Order: sequence, then C-alpha cells, then structure tokens
Amino acid sequence: MSTPDLGGDPIDPNVPSGYWAPSYEPPGYGPSGYAPSNFAASYEYWPTESRRPGEVLTAAILSLVDAGLLLVVGFVVILASSTFDDTGDTFSATDRAGVYVGAGLANIVIAVALIVGAVLLLSRGRNGRPTIVVAALLCVALGIFWTTEVDGIAIWLVVFCGPVVVAAALTATPRVSTWLTSTP
Repeated sequence: MSTPDLGGDPIDPNVPSGYWAPSYEPPGYGPSGYAPSNFAASYEYWPTESRRPGEVLTAAILSLVDAGLLLVVGFVVILASSTFDDTGDTFSATDRAGVYVGAGLANIVIAVALIVGAVLLLSRGRNGRPTIVVAALLCVALGIFWTTEVDGIAIWLVVFCGPVVVAAALTATPRVSTWLTSTP
C-alpha cells in the first residue's frame, strides 16, 4: 500500500512567515557566534591603575597560606605542651609548658593578623600593607625564638617566615603603592 501524495511540503500555520530555523542564518549576516570585525575596537581597555597588580594577589596568597600553616602549628604546639614532663633543666614542666602555650598563642595571633592583612590588601584597604609587615616582623621574631628553643628547627624558620617576608616585600613595590592610593 502506498501513501498518497499531498502535493509537496506542508506549511505550518503556527510558524510566522520569515522564520529562520536555528541552524540556518539569514542572508547577509555571516556566521553566528562571531562579533563584527570592529567589535574589539569599539571598547577601550581598562586603565592599569584600576586593575589589581599581581604583587597584591601574590602577597595575599602567601599570607593566607602561611596563616594556615601558623594556625595548624599553633594549635598543635598548644595541645602538645600539655604532655611535657620534668626535663631536669632550669625550667619546670609547667614553666616550659607555659612558654610553649604562649608561643602557640603567638602563632595564632600572627595567623589572624596575616588573614586580616590579606583581606584588607585585597579590598584595597590602606591598613593591609602595615598589617602584613607587622605580622612578618612578629613571625621572624617568633621564628628566632623557636630556633633558639629547639635544635634543628632552622628549616622551619624558612618555611614559616620566608613566605611572609616575601609578602611584606611585595607590598612595598611601587605598583602596589600606586594601586592602593588610586581611586577605584
């Protein structure tokens, strides 16, 4: 049995005339998804003062990563200080535990200062740079304390103090100064 010939393609009365199917382009408009050739020239580039310099982002990332390390070590030192036994030297166990708890709390305070400084710096706050610099100085002082207190820990001075010293140095660059003093 054959199907009857209805005389060509049916026309759908629900589709308005001039309708173009999504896979076809109207004549004279070129391929879809591409902008006209003068599209990029019609927009100006952003001024460089409003863009965040790479030094700011790097300093903030280094500060946040080091803050995370300092927080972990600070809590570990505080928890581990409760296990001290009398070592027989000039400090009693409670005195040594008190010193280590104080050093662990200093780690936490420095970490909080680094987090606050990084957030302020990223949000173009003028107090972000001095906060990071002061936290870096405190971190170096605490690192010197740890190297005098525990033998063989000099590598940790590089691991914990190196990133914040680099972050503090990055915040002192002229591009960061220009960016911090310019208006957004």
